[in-house]
Amino acid sequence: SALTGHYSSSYGFEVDIPRHHTALPSAVVGDHGVRISLATPTVNLPGSMEFYAAFNVLSWNTADEAAQVHVEWLREQASRNVVTVMSRKPVAIHGIPGVRVVVSYRDKDSRSETICDEIILLRSRESGDRLGDEPDFAYTFGVTTTGKEYTAGRLLFERVLATARFSAPDE
Repeated sequence: SALTGHYSSSYGFEVDIPRHHTALPSAVVGDHGVRISLATPTVNLPGSMEFYAAFNVLSWNTADEAAQVHVEWLREQASRNVVTVMSRKPVAIHGIPGVRVVVSYRDKDSRSETICDEIILLRSRESGDRLGDEPDFAYTFGVTTTGKEYTAGRLLFERVLATARFSAPDE
């Protein structure tokens, strides 16, 4: 069912959902995250934002490693497996280190020029009760839209990203 107002995950993050935007859980089970449509009833903006978290089951040691896997996954979605990394830079949100990677590609199915702007953060348990040597949680916050609408989509994403807060994940 549709979500409104505020979203909070047991993985230790929360964001505000903009008024008039449709938001749905991004996972079939659990409260891993939320996918928010860029469109409203009066503005037809293609694409979506996603704020997602999970255990770091792929055992990434760095956000750069996770970003490389993300770029390779996008390559599989791209026509002729061609992607262009427009930018890749280190970021930190509320002290949690990560990487932001912006990738353009022609979508294999829709054939439209697509831009995926993704922030990947890795975080360890605050209690010191670590599961292993690598960070325990992976957060991916991003926006995907057409190349033509990327500026508008990115601005909305930045507005929602500014509302992101972190707390201790549920144990």
